[in-house]
Amino acid sequence: WLQASFNDWFLRLLYTTIGLETVNIAYANSSIHGEVRWHMDYIDFDFTSSAFRDIDNMASSEEIQDLREYYGADLVFMFSNQGYANGEIFGIVNETAQDFDAAYSIVEINSLLSPDFGLAHEYGHLFGAQHNPSSSNPNPSDCPYAHFYNATKTILVNSADPPNQARNRILNYSNPGVIVGGAPTGLENRNNAGKISAGHCAVADYFPPSLFSVDIIGSGSLCRCLPVPPPTGSYRELGEFTAQVNTPAQAFPGLPPYTYRWYYNSSGIFTSQNPGIYLGNTESIDFISLVADIPCEHFFLYVEVESSDNEVVRDTKRIYTGQCRGCNTCNNPKIHYVNHELNISLNSFDFNVYPNPSGLNEILVNYSGVGDTTVQFILQNQTGLMIEKWSIRETTENYGRNFLKLPEQLSKGIYFLTGVSKNEIVTKKIIRL
Repeated sequence: WLQASFNDWFLRLLYTTIGLETVNIAYANSSIHGEVRWHMDYIDFDFTSSAFRDIDNMASSEEIQDLREYYGADLVFMFSNQGYANGEIFGIVNETAQDFDAAYSIVEINSLLSPDFGLAHEYGHLFGAQHNPSSSNPNPSDCPYAHFYNATKTILVNSADPPNQARNRILNYSNPGVIVGGAPTGLENRNNAGKISAGHCAVADYFPPSLFSVDIIGSGSLCRCLPVPPPTGSYRELGEFTAQVNTPAQAFPGLPPYTYRWYYNSSGIFTSQNPGIYLGNTESIDFISLVADIPCEHFFLYVEVESSDNEVVRDTKRIYTGQCRGCNTCNNPKIHYVNHELNISLNSFDFNVYPNPSGLNEILVNYSGVGDTTVQFILQNQTGLMIEKWSIRETTENYGRNFLKLPEQLSKGIYFLTGVSKNEIVTKKIIRL
């Protein structure tokens, strides 16, 4: 089907890449926090005319199970071009549930994009998300159902419901807290987004992440008004931060032992030329004991971790300094805990990149929370070297969206795109194919 529809190999790759990204786009549209990473591989599989027989054979295939273990894949999808049931079946799952042994799905390749969004549809099923109640028995004690309203269908609505209507779906999982077309996209018991969000930890633990990564673990806020040295106990602990490293599987780069490098600054932009103020080289640091004058309003904490095979990963965390001398009164100093996820959501400025991953020389950046100001985007490689910089003046013509032209000789790999708007800084990972 791909060859018949797209003469150029690049267009076939682009179609598949965008199809994979429909899940992450649906996440963003549905206020689901998280990101899905994909590994693609090829396999010889003896398809039959029965989707039910093929999904059983897929789940029991030793070759597919070996590939799953090699990549550490929590969920496994196989694209087909079988035209099951005369084209009426666009995908099938081994079981509509969160189950390690049943986390398999077949998706017809021609259904990845609108109007079916077949991959995003079957993906929801593997979290236990179900069709709309007219095609599933409703359970008032659960919230797994899809929703349709005013002829609008969320992703998990059965393509045949309601009868005699087009099967067009919007790229949203049902969520009563998300409004599209002036109406909520879900109800209390029609919340596929809630079902998926609640299952993230369980599904992610099918296999520990295989990629080398690091997260800064610690409080999201500090108070400058604490005495120096601060008291022991919970106050003291709020100044401690740890670089939590995910050690990859043996087949992947990034193996121990690790070297740590901690920095901080007030801008949130860390480069090889301007790395920030150095704090130390241990796995954990005590910020309060290292910095006598905690910056006012907020600062950014940054860690680089280098593996024994010279792979480098990094993480940045914004720390709010709560009540500050010179900013707010300190008559009644308190510690306000703000976790990492909440720090991100407090930023009024945010952006998304499409397509991602991509092999194109241009990427589309959609952003919000800017107002009448200039937005800067900075592209860096994994070592922190700045590759390109763009300054965009917000106008009525380009409001909220711009194409960024990438350097022509940009090699394949992982890069970091940082957006800066006023005092707001957001960094996203982009993958160059």
